[in-house]
Amino acid sequence: MNTGNMARARIKLDDGSVLNVGSDSSLTVVKHDASQQQTQIDVTFGEVRSKVVHLAKPGSSFKVRTRTGVAGVVGTDFYMAYTNSITHVVVFEGNVRFCNLASQCVMVGAGMTSSIRDQNSPPDPPIVAPNQDVLEAGNNTKIEGTSHGRGGFAKKRIRSG
Repeated sequence: MNTGNMARARIKLDDGSVLNVGSDSSLTVVKHDASQQQTQIDVTFGEVRSKVVHLAKPGSSFKVRTRTGVAGVVGTDFYMAYTNSITHVVVFEGNVRFCNLASQCVMVGAGMTSSIRDQNSPPDPPIVAPNQDVLEAGNNTKIEGTSHGRGGFAKKRIRSG
């Protein structure tokens, strides 16, 4: 899925999880199996906020990947952006295991943020998310109707296969 300038999209997955995709973003739902609670999203560029249902099944996973990092969650609300080779995560609720591609990881809790600077860098130690980061993460992925003059939006439902 690609969103253009000032366009955003809301994707409701078959398991009840919701992805709010920011403008000028590109992502692919690589895998979504609601019955096994297995999901993988690849973000080529841009921003996505994921509200993930609680994962209760053994072996369940919900992962969002970029070219530099992976966020793995268990029932949470988080934002992830990939811009200029930097992956940035802000966690609104729950915990996110945030790793670079060499499996160097940090746990990022609610109200915290971390970044991965490039393919060879470990994740930054989590810090309290600055208010500006929290506001931008929420505003950049908020879906509004066209009557608000903020551009169009699309809704899409992804069913497991």
